[in-house]
Amino acid sequence: MDRLDERSHFEVIGDIRYALRYFQLEARLFGKIDGLFKLTYVVAGSSSFAGFMTGSPKLAGLAALTTAIVTALDIVWSPGAKRLICSELCKRYTELERRSKRLSLEDLEEEMWRIRETDAPSIEALRMPAYNDSVEERGLASYKQPVSWWQRFIALLA
Repeated sequence: MDRLDERSHFEVIGDIRYALRYFQLEARLFGKIDGLFKLTYVVAGSSSFAGFMTGSPKLAGLAALTTAIVTALDIVWSPGAKRLICSELCKRYTELERRSKRLSLEDLEEEMWRIRETDAPSIEALRMPAYNDSVEERGLASYKQPVSWWQRFIALLA
């Protein structure tokens, strides 16, 4: 059945908490990917240099190829930049939730729409885990939705 009543302040707060949790998970995942890329740069770069110094062209070549592939992935995907965007959105949603008790329903929704205008990265597999975390946090565990093994795995990585 379609809903005919207006949204409540409680529901808008739920949307804020969902968005906050979603961007927290994304920021953590992008941060871990960025850290993995940086670790790969150091290890593969050192291995390439060691291969060169010891006269092992196979080691040097493999390490250089690994460095090149990870560098290309970093340039194309930019996980560090995406982590910063998600972290900034977390701050903005946290600030909005902090001010939410003083705002009318209309002002609160207007502020949410302003934040939503931000061009943010999206990882679909984190949407349902973030939703479940947010409803459980608000004491609505019966609203939790089933998650697939892929969603559970990506959330675990985050």
